Amino acid sequence: MEPQIEFLQPIQTEQAPKPPFTLPMTIFLALFLSAGLLSFLFVPQKQVTQQVVVDEMEGWKTYRNEEYGFEFKYPANNDFYDMGVNVSEGVSWGENFLLVAEIGLSKDGPYSVMAQLNIVKNTNQDLFPESDPSRERRISEQEMFINNINWIIVENEILYAGGIDFYKMAGYRDDNFTYYLTTSSDKENFDKILSTFKFINIDEDENNNGIWDYVEEYINSEYSSSEKLRMALYQYTKSQQDMISKVHDRETGGLYVIERDKASDCIRYIDPENGYKIRQDLLLNVIINTDEKAGAYLEADRYLGGSYQNTPEDRLKLGCNFDPDKLPN
Repeated sequence: MEPQIEFLQPIQTEQAPKPPFTLPMTIFLALFLSAGLLSFLFVPQKQVTQQVVVDEMEGWKTYRNEEYGFEFKYPANNDFYDMGVNVSEGVSWGENFLLVAEIGLSKDGPYSVMAQLNIVKNTNQDLFPESDPSRERRISEQEMFINNINWIIVENEILYAGGIDFYKMAGYRDDNFTYYLTTSSDKENFDKILSTFKFINIDEDENNNGIWDYVEEYINSEYSSSEKLRMALYQYTKSQQDMISKVHDRETGGLYVIERDKASDCIRYIDPENGYKIRQDLLLNVIINTDEKAGAYLEADRYLGGSYQNTPEDRLKLGCNFDPDKLPN
């Protein structure tokens, strides 16, 4: 019998997984990360800064003309002078001039004119009539659309015995009037003033609180120290606006006179000594600012027969549509 030969089976052993990186790759990554860390630590990083927009006209005054319905801003260190339309500095302006005014440094010191504003009645002549070329030369003319106003802006040189001077003028003409703004000394501020010139709706209520903006601005300016008085004057203004715009007969008048009287009582409660004068000044000098409003007010008052209720002093506070005693001043 032939001997049996047994072949030993190889032992199956579990192999350890291969490392994901070989030694050269590991060294490369280590160097790469070290270089990145050093770059972050020692290379200046880009700084992220927030841009601050500076309002170059912050603190400027506002001139507002409700008769012709426009406003603009001008530098705070200047004043606005209405020169009159008949005689200004010895010059007669003529019947077509409606407004002649200057923006200049205070007359308390050396007076200098920065800009002049003119409003004239429309005529058949050109916006900028041709000048004598021996005395005046047009340097430039451009058209600019600013705040929905299509201005024509010219720069001219003036020739005279002592040399050459210049002036810059913006002109605009609507259906009724022609507006001119002129400077001969300060083109930079002239451009800024012109950028703020805009026509206004004097009965505008931009924040929709029921009070015309120009009245609200007056109240906030004149009575800035008393919140409760401002609140009472807002209430009174709203009632008078309703009287002017909504009362067309005795029946509707009866609805609004109650609100008017309540607001008047509220003002008397807050300032019993000056309340009457305060509301009269507000009504006659601010709220009623046109002939149309004066006529509407007189008509409404006629329907009411000049009626006014005399409320006892201990009930005046009930007229307020807010609690004045909860306000600090």
